[in-house]
Amino acid sequence: MSGELARFIAAQGSIAVDGISLTVVTVSDRTFSVSLIRHTLGQTTLAERTAGSPVNVEVDLLARYLDRLLTTQPSTGSLTMERLRELGY
Repeated sequence: MSGELARFIAAQGSIAVDGISLTVVTVSDRTFSVSLIRHTLGQTTLAERTAGSPVNVEVDLLARYLDRLLTTQPSTGSLTMERLRELGY
C-alpha cells in the first residue's frame, strides 16, 4: 500500500478491495487488515487471491473529501487537523 493511501484508512472505516466493501480492523504505516466472513469469501473473488496478489484498493470517499477540504480551503478557525485530532479522529 502506498503511503499516499494510508492517510485515508482508519480502523473501523470502510475500504473497497477489488470493488468489495470491507471494514478495516487494523492500520499501520504501510498495511491494513480486514476481517472476512465465510459468506463474503464464498460470494466474491477474494478467496482466489494469495499473498502478494495485486488488488484494486479504493479508500473511503468521505475521507478524501475531508482531506481536500482541510488542505485546499483556508481555515476558518472552526475545523482544523488539530481540532479533529483533539476530537479523536
